[in-house]
Amino acid sequence: AIVISWTELTNRVLALEDFVTKYPASNRSTVLQKELLNATSRLLYGSSNTPAYDYDEQIIKPEVKKAYENALKGNKGDTRILMILEKLLQLLDSTNNKLTPEVEKFLNQTVNSK
Repeated sequence: AIVISWTELTNRVLALEDFVTKYPASNRSTVLQKELLNATSRLLYGSSNTPAYDYDEQIIKPEVKKAYENALKGNKGDTRILMILEKLLQLLDSTNNKLTPEVEKFLNQTVNSK
């Protein structure tokens, strides 16, 4: 379960990405890169009992979308996570916030790439 807010989760993923980017030679880099992949998946999909999309209607939950939008407004730079969120929001805007096959394909490609 995700017991923190979506905004906090987004901020933590961005902080993790920032650390991995700034300190690639860190002795913790390998472990943190794996955690970043897992955290990115949680950020984009949620968890089994805290999904990012409504199970029945397959529409992104408003609080999730708001957290993504706030991350884009509040952060500067072209980080991978911010670019993912920007592209995802564009896709969701074109699908009325619905998890369509096109959005699902984007999410799968994103989560399964480094």
